[in-house]
Amino acid sequence: MKRLRLALCLLLNLFLMGSLLAQESNGRAARIRLLDGTELSGAVLSEDKDNIIIESSSLGKLNIARNKISALEYYSKNPGAGWFSTRTGGRNIFSPVTGFGPGKGEGYYQNFMLFANQAFFGATRHFSIGMGVEFASLVGGSSEFPSIAFYPKFTLPVVENKFQEGLGAIVSNLSENGASTFDFSCYYAALTYGSPDRHFSVGLAYTHEDGDFQPAPIYILGGQYRLSRRFALTSDNWIADPLQGSLLTFGGRILGQKASWDLALMVVVDNSFTFGADLYPVPLLGVTVPFR
Repeated sequence: MKRLRLALCLLLNLFLMGSLLAQESNGRAARIRLLDGTELSGAVLSEDKDNIIIESSSLGKLNIARNKISALEYYSKNPGAGWFSTRTGGRNIFSPVTGFGPGKGEGYYQNFMLFANQAFFGATRHFSIGMGVEFASLVGGSSEFPSIAFYPKFTLPVVENKFQEGLGAIVSNLSENGASTFDFSCYYAALTYGSPDRHFSVGLAYTHEDGDFQPAPIYILGGQYRLSRRFALTSDNWIADPLQGSLLTFGGRILGQKASWDLALMVVVDNSFTFGADLYPVPLLGVTVPFR
């Protein structure tokens, strides 16, 4: 019965994300940041590998060369009407396993429940680096050192403006292993369909622990659907034998011009028991703010 509940929970997430994506309209707009820092937004009229033509409400038609663009975001509605960036740095809720990353020169800081911290920065158009640190393990003297992690990631267009691929790693030092041993890593590939506002991602990852690769993969599924200019639904799910369980997360994201807030429920599925699995619901409250 518990395995059936887990399967139904996962299928509900997938069905909801898939059906919402199917409702996305064909019209879209873009927000563009040029290499000199100028920001433009408007409806996309046409585009190819060299140029993108938009119609701005204040400047009219603009033909912009792609080699002059440092960051480009697509929207299902005109961002000139107050559609702020999702400010996620290429994440769904907490996971960087997507085909998106922060634009060149963009950076974001995220905090969950005060104890978990992450920051992401776009070094180039296709490469970003992130860092995470948690302090929960220091509470009550359970560990002398916090867990830290680094997140290098390459993002590449597979089909321009439709499919994005992400290749990256999560290289971590768990608090239980001392101050200097980076002996737990996760290497992943992800394929994302859609725009930063509305997308669905699938990923496959393998872990490297204590000098050995684990043969069983981790399956990663997630996405986001923006319902309005200030609210989006988002989901982040890790299903894996190497973790002796799964992490299933679904929630909402409140979007603002200066920050975004995540309110979600994570269900920790513990498969380490001989018979069945135990489920542990964990509420999550997080905030993400740009630092550039």
